[in-house]
Amino acid sequence: MKNYKVVDKTDNLKTPYLKIILCRSELVKSQVTRCKWAWLTLIELLFGMSLLNSIKIISTVQSGYNPKRFSIEKHLSIYIPSSRLTRCFKGSILELLYYKYHLSYLLLKSAEPPYISDEERVIYCSRTRFFVDKDYITGIFELQKKYDFLWLVINVTTTTAAYCVTPENMWIFTSLAIEGIRRFFYAQ
Repeated sequence: MKNYKVVDKTDNLKTPYLKIILCRSELVKSQVTRCKWAWLTLIELLFGMSLLNSIKIISTVQSGYNPKRFSIEKHLSIYIPSSRLTRCFKGSILELLYYKYHLSYLLLKSAEPPYISDEERVIYCSRTRFFVDKDYITGIFELQKKYDFLWLVINVTTTTAAYCVTPENMWIFTSLAIEGIRRFFYAQ
């Protein structure tokens, strides 16, 4: 009666997270240009791990109206970890949280719609609170794995290019520099 086989035939939806990170969804295409998306993706690679850690921590605080599904409501700026570097990039990180984490990944939901001024071309989120939808919380771990994979691709690509182009052992310094940058931003 030992060694039973374990079976679970539940359909686990496979989301192509790498495609979601790199490509704009139909909803976001009308709101964000390709250049802006590329910039947000770069900011995401630099600050994404610390943002996801912040989201994980905030998601553990339960809300009053549905504590099992939603976290407590917070302003977008609360999701940004406090450091000098994040203060320098606060505007871009807010856009990252809104366009990617809210509109694309659906990790953050808004309690009420933000005020959008078409004349000024500004989305005012100062009075809008966002909460973590715990139905999408597994996406955090998938995103973390994809961030690590993209950093690996960047590291291998730059190291290979440096190995082919530069003399002697410069490729080692290139690899160390890329890994140092990744770890520096991860600590932010």
